[in-house]
Amino acid sequence: MKADELRHYRRLARRFGRVLGAVQGDAVCCAGLTVSQAHALLEIEDRGETTVGELTQALRIGKSTVSKTVDALVDLGLVERIARPSDRRYNDLKLSSAGAAAAEAVHQFGDDVVGRTFEKIPREKHVTILECFEILVEASCAADAEGSSEADDQTNTVQATRRD
Repeated sequence: MKADELRHYRRLARRFGRVLGAVQGDAVCCAGLTVSQAHALLEIEDRGETTVGELTQALRIGKSTVSKTVDALVDLGLVERIARPSDRRYNDLKLSSAGAAAAEAVHQFGDDVVGRTFEKIPREKHVTILECFEILVEASCAADAEGSSEADDQTNTVQATRRD
């Protein structure tokens, strides 16, 4: 893809992210939650049970930030920490009943936003858009994974060079 096409895509992606509120991590979005808290809540819902480490990878933010976000959700009574009997150093996270209700409120909010968008698009195009968006997201995740391993390889090479 040519540079001008790549930049056009990135410009559209930034606009799209802003419309959906993806860049407003500390802003309140719905159900009294910040965007970051809403993302964490929905990720926990999707997984059923998870850990801070798994959330860190899924949300692509630092472990300390995820820990603070989870702490806030626990303090709000939306997430429960469950000590693992096999290793008490680790906790599993799951939604409380209040957390499930909050997740549903977040879904309703998101459904309203995206629903208004899709009302502007001919119904016969909806499936095509969803298929293309899925391809785009999966390709982005695969490219990111490749980039992450290349960055890890470069970091390891630099560290090995410094030791030598």
